[in-house]
Amino acid sequence: MSDHFREMEAAIRLSRLPGVGAASFAAMLKKHPVPSEALNEFFDGKSRPSATRSLLKAATSAGIESTLEKLAASEIFGFYLGGPGYPQHLADLSEPPPVLFSTSPKVAQPLAAVVGARQADESCRSVVNSAVKSLTEAGYFIISGGAIGIDSMAHLAALELDNPTWAVFGSGIDVYYPESNSPMFDRIRQNGGLLSELLCGATPRQSFFPTRNRIIAAMASVVVVVQAGPNSGSLITARWARRLKRRLLVMQPPSLQKKDWEGNISLIEAGAEAFTDNIVL
Repeated sequence: MSDHFREMEAAIRLSRLPGVGAASFAAMLKKHPVPSEALNEFFDGKSRPSATRSLLKAATSAGIESTLEKLAASEIFGFYLGGPGYPQHLADLSEPPPVLFSTSPKVAQPLAAVVGARQADESCRSVVNSAVKSLTEAGYFIISGGAIGIDSMAHLAALELDNPTWAVFGSGIDVYYPESNSPMFDRIRQNGGLLSELLCGATPRQSFFPTRNRIIAAMASVVVVVQAGPNSGSLITARWARRLKRRLLVMQPPSLQKKDWEGNISLIEAGAEAFTDNIVL
């Protein structure tokens, strides 16, 4: 058993214990150089957190064991906060994911997030293709959420350019959602990677997607909002981008009267930079 696997196992078990949330995990890792030491102290009772178990995690023994089996077989790869390979941009979050799972041993940088509505106008496809081409030529790799609509357009545009792309899941990375995107996810596994903070086998829940969006924003240097309605999840990603001081670019809506572009309008009115054909990336 390698040192990294041993520490990864300790990090997974520690992060899924009752009372251990992202903030307390980060605090423990500041005190201890490696997760195994933090885990030992937890069981010694010297620093047992008083908070209740987070309901946002699939904290089951089956999920832990399945994840460890896939890690041991190199079917997936894992990174823990402060450890080798952990994306440093995630540390900008006040509560960074304690662990991150990937289908690739390395996550590329720099990343540009391209996000937008699931029920997107088909006219957006050419806009997305053009934006992804510009971002690729500027040296960025594309990251998005793997959803139907704008996310899928962005991933597929990157794949057509033979540019690695990264999809962040609101489920375990072995649970394809939506299932209709399975062929695309298989392509991303071969040219980029799938990412999740959730254990293998975790099924998607509505509450997982807003937390997934914070990862997309944190990992990116640039966040591009293509099309967002008034209650779009993309606005969550945009808020995280502002909070983390990422560059936020927003597509100009074709009409100020279209409800499904209200998110774009509100972001631009609040001072977001418009994504134009001659923008310097």
